[in-house]
Amino acid sequence: MAWHVHTCRFQSVAHQEAAKKLLAKEAPGEKAENACAKEKGDGNIVDMWKKWSDADYKAIADHAIVKFVCCLGLAPYIMDSSAWLEFIGDISAGCYESMSGMKLTEKFIAGEAACVREMTIIYLQSNAVKYITYGFDAGATKQQWSFLTIHATDQDRCAHFLSAEDTSGLAHTGELYSDLVLKVSIES
Repeated sequence: MAWHVHTCRFQSVAHQEAAKKLLAKEAPGEKAENACAKEKGDGNIVDMWKKWSDADYKAIADHAIVKFVCCLGLAPYIMDSSAWLEFIGDISAGCYESMSGMKLTEKFIAGEAACVREMTIIYLQSNAVKYITYGFDAGATKQQWSFLTIHATDQDRCAHFLSAEDTSGLAHTGELYSDLVLKVSIES
């Protein structure tokens, strides 16, 4: 539900922001960092896993899977395949229950994206950033879906992704683009 609300252009900005904060709290990277911060023993892998609870182990494994799927550009629904389930069962010795592709997409990836966006906005609003240049790019898919991506570039010429807006079915006018860029710049 929060995943839909934070992306739906028909929701109010307040509802979208509340959904993003809710998703960011559930980000797998945040949970994995907290689990890794706990004492790890003398470096012995067996002792390390003994000190972590099952929930800590699951948080670390969930985050590793999110990074694996996203960084390699794999389809999230690979998680539902029998080959994936067999692979995860074999490498975890049956100790890890894999999430579904839908849960990966709607909870874990959306949560991680919300957390990264929140950290990006905090950075862009910090004193470390002297100025920001906003930019945008429009594109389309083979299925005739159109979109607009918006990014901010800081004084070090580092681009920071801010938003991707679905513009399918909308007239691609200068007014549309300026409204979307202004909306994102106000949110950040």
